[in-house]
Amino acid sequence: MPFALRPASRSRSWGRSKSGRSTIFGSTIERAVMKYLCQIWFDTEKSKLVPQEEWDVLTQECIASDDHWRDRGVLQAALALQAPEAAVTLRVRQGITTATDGPFAEIKEHLGGFVLIEAADMEKAKAVVSTFPILKYASVEIRPAYSIKDGR
Repeated sequence: MPFALRPASRSRSWGRSKSGRSTIFGSTIERAVMKYLCQIWFDTEKSKLVPQEEWDVLTQECIASDDHWRDRGVLQAALALQAPEAAVTLRVRQGITTATDGPFAEIKEHLGGFVLIEAADMEKAKAVVSTFPILKYASVEIRPAYSIKDGR
């Protein structure tokens, strides 16, 4: 997808100009911005071994990182998830809805949270996610997202 760079008002980093267009290094990018769902995956057993003090420090680092990207118009949502044991799995089979407590299957990794960001392309999304402090303890799967209503 072609794009054009135009000077932006005093911005020197990734973010949003006053017009709401994305900016990077002082230029406005005339290009559709995509949403990316960043799934944060933890090794279930290894994450249990991290001392609470380390989690507390990491939490503060993640809050600062989230604020940084939210202030620049990149981060749309960021939520942590409770332990897999708190989950309920719903299914409808032959018109009957059933609910099962906890995760559906034995898991080696669990989804610990997600972040929804906007970026011009996958390379920009990877650049943003590479700064997330959570990468010290988890892996992050970055997946392009789109609206099923309009396909964008």
